[in-house]
Order: sequence, then C-alpha cells, then structure tokens
Amino acid sequence: MKVGDLVRFHQIPSGDRSFGCLPHVEDNRWTDCGLVQEVCNNDNVNILWPERGLELVAMAFLEVINEM
Repeated sequence: MKVGDLVRFHQIPSGDRSFGCLPHVEDNRWTDCGLVQEVCNNDNVNILWPERGLELVAMAFLEVINEM
C-alpha cells in the first residue's frame, strides 16, 4: 500500500452473512473508495474518504482496489 492507491474496507462474504472489517452500520458511505494520503510507520494509513474526509485507518482493515 502506498500513497495514491485507492482502497476500501474489506469484507468476506460467507453464505448469507458477511465477516470482515466493514463497520456494522446501515450507511453506504462505508463502501466508498478512499485515497491513501500518507503511509505511517505503525501499519496505519491516512485515507481521504469522499464523505468523511481524512481518517487514520489500520492497513489490516483495507484492501487496495487500484494501485498507482
């Protein structure tokens, strides 16, 4: 993961339920793609989300969907 990558929260479907790191909210803003702004030394990244702005997120919760 590097600056400029597009990312989203990952989710693992399992039958009729989903497991993963997507927050449990009925809010489609969590399915948006975000842009990596900064990669930190502690396995966190600053992500710019379209609706929520800049947020610090652990890399383990994200998947890269478009590498720069």
